[in-house]
Order: sequence, then structure tokens, then C-alpha cells
Amino acid sequence: MKDSEPRLMSSTASAMWNRRKYANDSAWREEKVERIILREKLRIKKDPIFRAKKQAQSAAAYAEKLEKVPYFKVLRDIRKWIDCFPAIREQLHWQSHDLAWSPQKVSHRCASCNHKRTRGQKLWLQRRTCDSDTEQFDCWACFTSDPQRALPEGFKDITTVEQLRARKKQLFGVTVHTRSSSPKIASSSDSP
Repeated sequence: MKDSEPRLMSSTASAMWNRRKYANDSAWREEKVERIILREKLRIKKDPIFRAKKQAQSAAAYAEKLEKVPYFKVLRDIRKWIDCFPAIREQLHWQSHDLAWSPQKVSHRCASCNHKRTRGQKLWLQRRTCDSDTEQFDCWACFTSDPQRALPEGFKDITTVEQLRARKKQLFGVTVHTRSSSPKIASSSDSP
């Protein structure tokens, strides 16, 4: 029996074939993952019960992160600033990475988790390497897995959102308003 004929196999043999193919063929694996994602998105769109279940799971996971992960709020706010404020984005620097932000989603393979974001992301962190021939990028999730590495230069001692906002005003002379419906940056000289 050929390796490319999974439909003619028993369920056990077919499962083994799928596991082997998934482990060894990256193009096939990426296509399979895309099919699974698209199938789930379609189900979320068409099935209100499934959609409510997924929304509840997402809300619970978010609430757990807010409660249990100490740097989550700080990193969340830094990410909002990167996405919303070009003036701030240009002034943030990291020791080992350069910010690679694009208005359109860009597809790269994450050097840390080796997952290719085929639909792309707007924010990547490009590693500074000695070898200029190869560009390596980290996704935001992998980059922020180590909070001390994820904090930009000048923010290493920050542990709360209040400290983060005070440091931003101290370093860049701006106050960031994140509670309004539209993001705004007010210069400290504009404040009464």
C-alpha cells in the first residue's frame, strides 16, 4: 500500500499515516491546520450555540490571564500603544529585537515556536542577528512569554499599568488616553 493512500487503510493505520505526515511534511501540516481553522470559523459563524461556547471560553481565558499573569496588563497596554500610536511606536526599543510593524498583515514563520502565521500579523519582532543574510522574526505571543525581555528599554522595572503610564509620560512627554472610544495622544504641554 502506498504512503499516499490513507482512505484505503484501517482507522488505526490511517491515524498513524496522518500523525507521520503531520510530523514530517510541513506544507501538508500547514494546509491541514488552515482547513481546521477555516472549518471552525465557519462553524462559529453558522452555529450560535458553538459561537457562545467559544466566546465564553475566550472570556474565561482572558479573565484568568488578567488575574494570574502579573505582566499581562502592562504588555497588553504596550501592544495597544504599538498598534495605535505611530509616534510612540517609533520611540520604543528593545535590546535584542527591532519592531517590525506593518499596516497590512505580513506572513512570517516565528523563530521561537516555528509556527508560520499564514494569514499574517501586523506586528513582528525582528531579531538582531550577526548573520545579515537570514531574517528571524518572533511573534508577539512568543516574545512576551518572558516579560523582562518583552519590556522595552526604559521600562524594565515596571510592574503595574499605573507605573507604565507614568513612565511613558516621563520618557516621551505624552499622556495616552486609552479609555475613550478613539485613541488620542495629548502632549504634556497641551494639558491645563
